[in-house]
Amino acid sequence: MSKVNNFFMKHKTLVFTLVIVILAGVGCTKADDKDIAPIKISVADLAKAYKENKGKADKDYKNKTVEIVGTFEYGATEFLQSYIILSSEKAVPNVQIVVKERSEIVKIVNFKKGDTVTAQGVVTGKLKSKNVVVTNCILK
Repeated sequence: MSKVNNFFMKHKTLVFTLVIVILAGVGCTKADDKDIAPIKISVADLAKAYKENKGKADKDYKNKTVEIVGTFEYGATEFLQSYIILSSEKAVPNVQIVVKERSEIVKIVNFKKGDTVTAQGVVTGKLKSKNVVVTNCILK
């Protein structure tokens, strides 16, 4: 037997453990969310998806980053969360955009009803209030 084969035969457990650790490390690595391009969608299309089939919409959008465009309706703060409501002529339900940082609140104050707004955040699903919610948003 060659010296290499002899080494592997003597250290089977060590070699096996190293192979498992390497494979586990490769399997566990994934790109950061920042490296994944957001799904670009309009308020009308996201609202329609949730209205027609909530289960499918959750599968397609829930916990995924979206860049969403809609019409500003109003802004509010509840339970220490600031948000805006975006709508569309065709959108029922509306989309609630929860801002990520306090610095985004300044932007909300400057919006007027009817302004077109683009936001990027993570879809969390549809509330009983019938709004689709997008959290951790940055207003663009």
